[in-house]
Amino acid sequence: MTTELLNYATIAKLHGLIGMFIFASGILQFLLKKGTVLHRFIGYLNLISWIGIIATGAYIGSMLIVAIVVLGFYLALTGLRAAIIKDKPYAITDKLIALFAVLVILFMLISAIRMLLMQNYLGAALGLFFSLLYSWIVGRDILHYIFLKPQFKNHYGKLNWYVNHLTRMQFSFVTAVGAFTAVQNIFKITFLNFTLPVLLGFIVIKKTTAYFIKQAGIKENNSD
Repeated sequence: MTTELLNYATIAKLHGLIGMFIFASGILQFLLKKGTVLHRFIGYLNLISWIGIIATGAYIGSMLIVAIVVLGFYLALTGLRAAIIKDKPYAITDKLIALFAVLVILFMLISAIRMLLMQNYLGAALGLFFSLLYSWIVGRDILHYIFLKPQFKNHYGKLNWYVNHLTRMQFSFVTAVGAFTAVQNIFKITFLNFTLPVLLGFIVIKKTTAYFIKQAGIKENNSD
């Protein structure tokens, strides 16, 4: 085996190990009691691991796939920021992070168009699917961080940040699951490996969010 192939194999194994850690720590985060030291510690490790998965993924995979993972990291990062900031004013850093996410989405859209012209219909479909999906999420963030518009009505008072944090971390986990099923080729169809966990995740997140809100004893106040 040549040095180049050996390096590729090593990085690929490291990529897989980091991915499994993100997957396992994500599940553990949902099982642990929220707000504990252990919960926060694993949350920070999970976030740092996203950086590792991006770096190794850039070495072994396409930049389009890396862009999808970067947006998963974006959700984890902004989810963590929501827990830190709570109801305090957002900093310039948060605005810059949201603007960077816009650039990533534009890259995905341009990549999808290029792949379509090159008759790479699978890549084009993936790029279009995820760019449109995250355009909805990041678009709301731009309105919130840049134009100071509310992302959603304040139904939970001072704990609205908790719902924001919870939802983002779940979406981040769903992105990780999509990447995991793609690497493991669970559904034997590449497009389904990436998209099916996300589509199912949208349905599941609504149910799990309601469960965690009830578990935390948060009551909806229906106020704007």
